[in-house]
Amino acid sequence: MYSKRIDKIVSKIPQCNLLADIGCDHGYIGVSALRQGIAKKCLFSDISAPSLNKAKLLCQKLGLDDRAEFFVGDGTQKIDYADCVVIAGMGGRETIDILKNCKFAPDYFVLQPMKNLYEVREYVAQHYHIIYDKITFDKKFYNLLVLGKGQDTLTEMQKHFGKTNLEQKHDDFVSFVRCEIAKTKKLLNKKPDNQKMVDKLALLTSVEKELEK
Repeated sequence: MYSKRIDKIVSKIPQCNLLADIGCDHGYIGVSALRQGIAKKCLFSDISAPSLNKAKLLCQKLGLDDRAEFFVGDGTQKIDYADCVVIAGMGGRETIDILKNCKFAPDYFVLQPMKNLYEVREYVAQHYHIIYDKITFDKKFYNLLVLGKGQDTLTEMQKHFGKTNLEQKHDDFVSFVRCEIAKTKKLLNKKPDNQKMVDKLALLTSVEKELEK
């Protein structure tokens, strides 16, 4: 039922009274947080009623009904408040839209956007403090961000790659950079005049050199 990706997301959820699992699908994140005692109660929200029903059935099966509420809606629109909000598995621009339209200010956001990470980091740095921003591999690469109240200042490199990754230079990040270099070189072999790919390769190569120090 769970995965390394789900486990990693849950491990970064701070202790809270009220958790909101946005775009919850099967509800694995919220359910795991409830079972581990990380959250006392979870609000499950999804724009799809059939998807939300999967989360509801899972909570019923595990006897978590009294600690869960369920909302069919877009983003946080049906939720009045939560201490922590998780938005995982959506596109980066969709994630930004949910953040922009959130009616309340939780203590924490835990984000796992699937793409457009540069745009996500650029936006959140203006509105939140980035506590954690690290990549994990589980069949593919996933970036996980934890945000607190405040603001942040990011360099261009941090917007591209995440400040925790650049600070810790961990194995998954090294693998990610090398995979991206290989993919970019392959694309350039087909279209050597693609300036966007040329610039991307130069950026990746400069990061790789820093990782080797």
